[in-house]
Amino acid sequence: MRSLSDPLSDPREGGHPFQFGLRSLLLLIFVSALLFGFIGRQLRLHREENQAIDELLKVEAYVDFESTDATWWEKLLGETELRSAHRVVLYADRVTDKHLEQVARLRDLRYLYIRASGVTDAGIAHLAHLRHLRVLRLRYLDATDAALEQLKELDCLEELELLETSVTEEGVRDLQQARPGLTIHFN
Repeated sequence: MRSLSDPLSDPREGGHPFQFGLRSLLLLIFVSALLFGFIGRQLRLHREENQAIDELLKVEAYVDFESTDATWWEKLLGETELRSAHRVVLYADRVTDKHLEQVARLRDLRYLYIRASGVTDAGIAHLAHLRHLRVLRLRYLDATDAALEQLKELDCLEELELLETSVTEEGVRDLQQARPGLTIHFN
């Protein structure tokens, strides 16, 4: 039997109790990296959402959000308050497609009302990322049937209102065929 001071001794045969094999250490490092990567991603997404809310408030948007205290690990990394927007109302002529890029960063958004003549199909395309959006009201936009193609991707969308847009009846019919459960208000 080898002595404990023998560097060639097998750790399973009476070695130090906290001695790990190389595989175990690599596995620990890998799992730690995954965990910290996930935490870092979540923090980045929260920061982006907070920045988007701040940008929308600058154009006098109404943003209904839930504010929660940060968890212990978020506080450890410098976050003190997390906001999650559920409802946004954009009601100004100075709202443009650029502002809809900010709206697309609100991952938990459920209700969106836009009344702004500066919004086009390109702006509506950003909304395809809002996977939780249930109600979308679009008024006085320069949106056309091309925008409706983007809205087909919103699986959770339950109600769509299109008033004073450039959308045609044919475009609405196509959307209704693609999404039969969607309630559409159109003039």
